[in-house]
Amino acid sequence: MYEELYGHIPDVDRYLARIGIYEKKQPDLAFLNEIIHAHQCRVPFENLEVYNYEKPISLAIADLYDKVVVRNRGGYCFELNGLLTQLLCDLGFKASSCLVRLLRGRDYLGPIRHRGIIVRLPEGTFYCDVGYGGPQPRSAVLLEDGSISESYGEKFLISKVDDYWWQMSRENSAGEREVISRFFTMPQLNVDFLLYNADCSDNKEAIFRNVRMVNLITENGSINLKDNELTIRDGGKTTVQNIHTLQELEQVLSDYFDIRGAALRWDEPA
Repeated sequence: MYEELYGHIPDVDRYLARIGIYEKKQPDLAFLNEIIHAHQCRVPFENLEVYNYEKPISLAIADLYDKVVVRNRGGYCFELNGLLTQLLCDLGFKASSCLVRLLRGRDYLGPIRHRGIIVRLPEGTFYCDVGYGGPQPRSAVLLEDGSISESYGEKFLISKVDDYWWQMSRENSAGEREVISRFFTMPQLNVDFLLYNADCSDNKEAIFRNVRMVNLITENGSINLKDNELTIRDGGKTTVQNIHTLQELEQVLSDYFDIRGAALRWDEPA
């Protein structure tokens, strides 16, 4: 019944090419950081499958590979971090998925609704993420109490909450600090995310069913589509563009995210 949740990446070289990497390297920290950054810059965080079609999201490795690699689409955390975990394993990394609580903008502990990646290397244990639609480290973050990992002009701070949970905070280039998430390092299997994934994709009240979201990291910032508003951050400059028609939306998805044929739902701007 759950066999499809397990398996290897059908074509590792094609997956690497999808993110702009054309050479396999030793499974070390430098290659891990290269993969993370390349993935974030090439594969968008997006919920169009849930938002447009209101249908369950498959976590089967073959289905995720077909969507992300063959059909040139993106996905959300249960998809992207799940698929990347398997890629890392197939490349020789000691990688596993982990459960995450997102805390950014909250003053309470909400339910687990995020999936991260834990990678163990000779240098230590690291947290990785390519499936968060907000500020995320563009490289692996060392899990040591009090450690600070610098990543593309930002600092990510790790603190140990108790015997089980770790907390990650971010300090941006302006010196502003905010708590991002909490997670623990116990390895989780694909099957362990079925209920969390269903809550995000099947629940009519879930944000992914009600808000269109597409996000992509760029070398100097990010591109973010939320409902009918496109925000481009490039260095210290921010521009906002309002989208007024389905045709404009399709053009934005094509031009900025390399996504075609996925904008089937249109809600008139308020």
